[in-house]
Amino acid sequence: MTSKNLFYNLWKENIKRRVWVMALSLIVFILVLPIYSAMSIEHWMQNLAREMTTIPEILISFQDLFGISENPLLMAATVGIAVVSGVQGYSFLFSRKKIDLYHSIPVKRIQLFIPIYINGILSYVIPYIIGFIITLCVGGIYNLYTFDVLKYGIIQFFLNTLGFLFLYTIAILAVIMTGTLLVSLLACFVFFFYEPIANSIIQFLYRQFFFTFDYRSNLGIHFPSFLSPLGVFMELQDKDLYYGFWIPKVILLSALCIALCIFLYRIRASESSGKAMAFPKTKAVIKVLLLIPTGLTGGIFFQSFVYRDSMKWFLLGIAISLLLAHCVIEIIYESDYKAALHHPYSLILSGAVIVIVTSVFYFDLFQYDAYLPKEEDIASISLSPIGTNINYYSSSSSPDNTDYRQIDASTYCLNHMEITNIKDAYSLAQYGILYTKDFEKNYSNLYRKDGDSDFIMEESGLTGNYRSTNNLVYKFTLKNGKEVYRDYSINFKDQKELFNKIFTLDEYKNIVFPLLSATQEDISYMRWTNASGTKSQWLTKDETYYSQIFTTYQEELRSLTIDDLETSLPVCAFYVPLDQKTFKTYSEFENTYYVFSSFKKPWPYWRKVVFLLIKYQNKRAL
Repeated sequence: MTSKNLFYNLWKENIKRRVWVMALSLIVFILVLPIYSAMSIEHWMQNLAREMTTIPEILISFQDLFGISENPLLMAATVGIAVVSGVQGYSFLFSRKKIDLYHSIPVKRIQLFIPIYINGILSYVIPYIIGFIITLCVGGIYNLYTFDVLKYGIIQFFLNTLGFLFLYTIAILAVIMTGTLLVSLLACFVFFFYEPIANSIIQFLYRQFFFTFDYRSNLGIHFPSFLSPLGVFMELQDKDLYYGFWIPKVILLSALCIALCIFLYRIRASESSGKAMAFPKTKAVIKVLLLIPTGLTGGIFFQSFVYRDSMKWFLLGIAISLLLAHCVIEIIYESDYKAALHHPYSLILSGAVIVIVTSVFYFDLFQYDAYLPKEEDIASISLSPIGTNINYYSSSSSPDNTDYRQIDASTYCLNHMEITNIKDAYSLAQYGILYTKDFEKNYSNLYRKDGDSDFIMEESGLTGNYRSTNNLVYKFTLKNGKEVYRDYSINFKDQKELFNKIFTLDEYKNIVFPLLSATQEDISYMRWTNASGTKSQWLTKDETYYSQIFTTYQEELRSLTIDDLETSLPVCAFYVPLDQKTFKTYSEFENTYYVFSSFKKPWPYWRKVVFLLIKYQNKRAL
């Protein structure tokens, strides 16, 4: 029999073994595509009847169901099928009888590998295509079938298939490197989640030990996302990436993994079946790579029960976690409980690495908290808002503004503010570095002694110094494009004069108070309430007094100072919609702007405005 005929027979026989996987995949895809789409469309049509949505919005929502970003069930299906196909296709490697049978066939191992690999891809692609076609038919029933929907669905099909290819290959790699089903599944979990877990641990360490750390920081030490198959899969949905060079990178990564699988399969000993690890030389390396994050996680977990500066609990958690993980891994490796304490050198090496990593963070060996970019290297500075009651701003993520979302005030200001006259903001940051260290040191020491730091501070006379302390987040945008985030503790009572200079800058105030950048045409209405909130009136841009009130309030807001906020009280409030382009109703998404007693226009002026509003409203009602 020729090698071509052998290849064909192997491919045909393997398809028979794959029938149940393909049937399972078909059921899954029918659930996550046509059935899920039909249920979603029915819900959208009900909202359409109630005038809560529109046909264009339904079209966009239906289109998005073909992508994993809006259809997490599709992502779960892809990951699950990749693991099942990879493990099931090469499960003969777990049995010595089966592997002897397969390897007795007079073909090269690469010829045995390829048909099994191709059938695994078909077990995903064929059910996916069937589910995709049925989904388009479901959309056609509701007149939701358009060329744009078809185009988007085909693009997502190829992207999801490319992601599946990488996930599937990684699952096969896990099978080839191990010798039992349980260990193979554990290896898949490690391959998929090692990178996000490692990055999370690093971020925990930054937050635990560095007082000035802000979660928005792009950490200087991190693992690249391509080390995680799930990270690669999710990033394929980013248009900025797949319109660039990300697709060729994923194809290259997949090709390298396929080559590695073939290489390892060719040198894999048949006697490895039934053993935990197929390649003994990889045991120590994998063990150390597992022990380091496990030990750090244990330290973080133990320290979470007490204040963050308790190193005794952190070290205790590391020691217990390391020892337990070492014993469990050795038992799995040797399949013998007596082997729990074997090979202690890897345990010692892991402990040494953890000590070094912990020392870097605990003693701040790289001076993270003291770091401040050079003034001449900074292009602009952004600050989180202080002195405003605005908690949320509008942030629409779609070009046609059908996807309305809100963003918190700090993130909005840090993303949009650009203070180029940085002298005062830079001086405040220099103060913040020193004050934060002093504040955290005293606060931590008091907390460790008693646990009730507020009471201790009151008794020790420190409350007066720290009562006016608030956090101020900085974003330094450097001239080379790099962004540096820091979170400083600032005593605004001591630095009121310096901060007031920053507060009065147009670059600061126009972002913190978006109403200052708006025109009368941008805002369709303003809603007034008195200080107690017992009376409320509406004022639209087509009504009397709107122009006068709008212009006057902008002038007053521009002249507002920190002293005004500290010494005056609000006498009434205006509620303004966040963003007219995405604004849907009068009852949601409003920002609050106060009228203070310190405004240049005397209170009788604003009282007259209120009186005229009430009078006009009553007259219009009659």
